[in-house]
Amino acid sequence: MTKPPPTFRPSRNATEKQKRDWDEKMRSWLADAIDHQQASEMSAVHEAFDKSRIAIGMARAGHPEWLRQLYPHFADCIHSPPLRPGKKRPKQKQFRLAKIAVQFARRIRALWQKQYGQKYRMHDEKSAEDFAIDIVREWFEHSAYAPEAAGLTANVVKDAAKPSGPSGRPKKKPRRKPRAK
Repeated sequence: MTKPPPTFRPSRNATEKQKRDWDEKMRSWLADAIDHQQASEMSAVHEAFDKSRIAIGMARAGHPEWLRQLYPHFADCIHSPPLRPGKKRPKQKQFRLAKIAVQFARRIRALWQKQYGQKYRMHDEKSAEDFAIDIVREWFEHSAYAPEAAGLTANVVKDAAKPSGPSGRPKKKPRRKPRAK
C-alpha cells in the first residue's frame, strides 16, 4: 500500500512541480486506501454470501434467471410469483457514478481525519470531492461509464450527496375567501 504524503497540504512556498508531486502522492494513497477498504468489505460480503437466498429474492422481484441457473432440473417450473392487480414490480436502482464519488469523498474525509487529524481543506485547495472524481475517472476510464465519469464535477458530486425530495413540512395553501358580488 502506498504511503500517505507527510503533510495534509503542500507547503505554501512549494513550486508547481512539488505541488503536482504531492497531489499525485495524495491521490495514489487515497486510491489505494479506498481499494483496500473495498476489498475488505467485499471479502466480508463474500463470506456471508448465500447464493440461494439472493436467487430467491431476485425471483420474487421478477428475475427468476439466477434461481433457474442454481436449479436447472427445476428450471421449467420456476417462475416469479404473480402480482396483485394494479401492482408493479419494483424498479432496480440506477447505477450512478456520482453516488460512488459521494461515498469515496466520505471515505477520503475519514482517511484524512485518521491520518492528519483534519478533514476539511481551504477553498483554493483540492477537495475530497475532487480527489474522489479523479479516482472514479481512473477506475472507470475504460468502461461503458467513461462518458459519465468525464462529466463529473465537484458540484454534481455535492448535489448527489444531498437527499432528494421536499425538505421540512409541506406548506399549507391559504383558504380563499369567496368573492362578494
